Amino acid sequence: MPVEAALRYWTTRGNSDRSPTAVCPRCTSPRYEAWSRAKLQAWTLARLARLAPGGRFRRVVDLGCGTGDWAELLAPIADEIVVVDVSPGFVDQAAERLRRLSHPRWRAECCDVRRFDDIEGADLVFLGCVLTYLDEPDVLEMLRKVRSRMAPDGLVYQRDYCAARPHSKELRTDTADYFSVQRWALRYLALAEACGLRVIECRPSWWVYGDQWATERLACCGPAAVRAGSAAARAVFGAAALASRACSYTFLYSAR
Repeated sequence: MPVEAALRYWTTRGNSDRSPTAVCPRCTSPRYEAWSRAKLQAWTLARLARLAPGGRFRRVVDLGCGTGDWAELLAPIADEIVVVDVSPGFVDQAAERLRRLSHPRWRAECCDVRRFDDIEGADLVFLGCVLTYLDEPDVLEMLRKVRSRMAPDGLVYQRDYCAARPHSKELRTDTADYFSVQRWALRYLALAEACGLRVIECRPSWWVYGDQWATERLACCGPAAVRAGSAAARAVFGAAALASRACSYTFLYSAR
């Protein structure tokens, strides 16, 4: 089964000493991956904090937590946080991050995310580059389970690599050692809506990077300069994404 190749790959990588920003076969360079990840994390955390009731989530479930870098950022705005990954090495690293924070209510579990059922009451389910490693029937099954078990007022955050060119509806890597599917972003929106989730927004990573770059560099020049700089920077990052054939997208859904 192709998905099993992805499970084997990440189980092995989670027990290696490679940098967390350089474990993906599609990684460009560790330096760029670290920069872009930091920008995306800052933007995402600010966005989620604004949407959380009172600035906090009651229960966060991070499915496919990796090394726990996202969980570490989300923990301060979560009353309870649960991290899940198929790789024992990743789970150990995520647990150590949360242990250092002395968070009062956290749990780390090594499990195939498709089999994890303890989503009850979660008002934020975090899917960080998980669905790209699943076949479409598994994607539908997971989203339906999340929708049916999370809190009625809950949010689902998804980040995945998608095909960047409109005529490339899907990019598939299917070998004995690795499996992933970079679907077109509109396909994910259709799958989410088919599972009863309401789409709040969908942003390509180059949109986020351009916005973050202009805000940091041009804030002192006033709002007009930031808007113009954002548009220009997005054009540059967008062109780079088209050239690379795939780029990450962030999706935000609501259970109601």
